[in-house]
Amino acid sequence: MKKPHTKRSFTIIEVTISAVLFACIVSSVFGYYRWHTLLSQCFLVKKEEVAKERLMQTRLAEVFASIRYSCSRSPEDGFFFTLSNPHDRYGERLIFNFKNTADSDYALSGPVIGTLFLNKSSGKSEGTLTLLMWPAPQNKLKKPTEHMRRIALLDNVESYSLEFWVPKKLHRYTKGKEASASKTLNSAIQLPENEWISSWKQEYLAIPPMIRLTITKDKKPQAFLFFIPKGIQGIEA
Repeated sequence: MKKPHTKRSFTIIEVTISAVLFACIVSSVFGYYRWHTLLSQCFLVKKEEVAKERLMQTRLAEVFASIRYSCSRSPEDGFFFTLSNPHDRYGERLIFNFKNTADSDYALSGPVIGTLFLNKSSGKSEGTLTLLMWPAPQNKLKKPTEHMRRIALLDNVESYSLEFWVPKKLHRYTKGKEASASKTLNSAIQLPENEWISSWKQEYLAIPPMIRLTITKDKKPQAFLFFIPKGIQGIEA
């Protein structure tokens, strides 16, 4: 005679093992999802930082490519020099003439004066790399400061530095004379050849062919190289 069929129940050991396996699977899936989410967030932040740096680099490359300089000391013909004041919160500044592209403000279309500096608030360790520009004197505006504009290039910058490349036989823009060996920057000012220097004076009457901009963010310095066509033209063969 057959025994009646009885339904077999799970033992406590089987239930425990099943619960442990389920917990392991859930925790693995959740851990992978969390890791993927954090990785995606880090990627987006890094992508945004790179985009901002690329935008800054593109903007400065356009500005440096438009630097004006000729054979006169007057601001109308151009100037290019660094200015540093240890008591000034803006620190080192680069002041130069350049030709701006078409702008919504008519006074800023064409020749303008630009200043590159690190804009830091008092007591803060980080600042914004800033380009300040206003109309050049030849525009003959009664109130040129009304057309002054600040362009924020890069935020959260701890420090920045500028270096200028001095090639061999860099032409000085002496009024009314063509380039000659006796009028090179190296012979007139006794500057080193084929080296980087950390400042540039107006008395040099010359434009460097390259600028190296070093920016420090999160204690990590990063260098950007810019070419100045006007300076490259001044290199004698």
